[in-house]
Amino acid sequence: MVELKAVATSTQESSRALVANVLSKLDEHSLAHVLSTSTMSRYVRQWRQDAQQAPPIPQTRTGYVIPEEYTKLDRERCFLQHDSGTEDDNRILVFASAQGLRDLVRCKSWGFEGTFKYCPKIFVQLFTTHGQDGTFTVPRVFALLPSRTEETYTRVFSILKDLQPELNPQDVMMDFEMASYNAFIAYFDYASDVVAGFEELFDDDDLPQEFIEYFAVNYIGSEMGRAQNRRRMVPRFKIADWNVRDRALQDKLHTNNLEGFHNALQSSGTQKPLTFGVLSKD
Repeated sequence: MVELKAVATSTQESSRALVANVLSKLDEHSLAHVLSTSTMSRYVRQWRQDAQQAPPIPQTRTGYVIPEEYTKLDRERCFLQHDSGTEDDNRILVFASAQGLRDLVRCKSWGFEGTFKYCPKIFVQLFTTHGQDGTFTVPRVFALLPSRTEETYTRVFSILKDLQPELNPQDVMMDFEMASYNAFIAYFDYASDVVAGFEELFDDDDLPQEFIEYFAVNYIGSEMGRAQNRRRMVPRFKIADWNVRDRALQDKLHTNNLEGFHNALQSSGTQKPLTFGVLSKD
């Protein structure tokens, strides 16, 4: 632990990489008696915070300027791409590297995921944008949001478009939440037919009618009218937006990819971390 503390306070290596490097030098007997990797990583972050004398933790979203060291990945690369303002009660912070934004242009399969546990208390959600690069799913944009309203998500997607106008995903994986869904389709637009398969369910007496009607209203579209005037209404969620059959066949991005990243994020730090803690490169 003495060696780990010395290295932690003298290098900028990430806590995970630093711990892994130290552990790689230990024999099997010593490894059996060390603390868990997550615990050692927390020690590293605490030692660094003590050594650097981190700025006071903000108690509200307004009234503070983010120190420069928390806005960059290094001297040359900016990480804080958008700050809606120190006096904005609904302040939004968007973090991404310039390369990450360029990669999103190239990645045609995206995913959105929100987490509440690994998010500073003064914000409501850490909202991440992921791009599928070959067989890998990589988080590219991190946004701290003040709420989960349609207006907030609309602002986020507007910011993304302003940062990189060429963004144009071919398909997207996201939760069926009306606020984010409506905001997204206002900026990006997309179609397969599952109606015939759904209609077969009406002949299944084992399925409750309420269950079938729920899916008709939300995902397929209820039928209205009589005889030749009978037609199917537009469902709450368009079929083209939720049908993932082709995605599965093509081994495209799944929600598990996004949830896996957030689970790893949460396990590597405390729940509801302090504002500058979540901005740390560790």
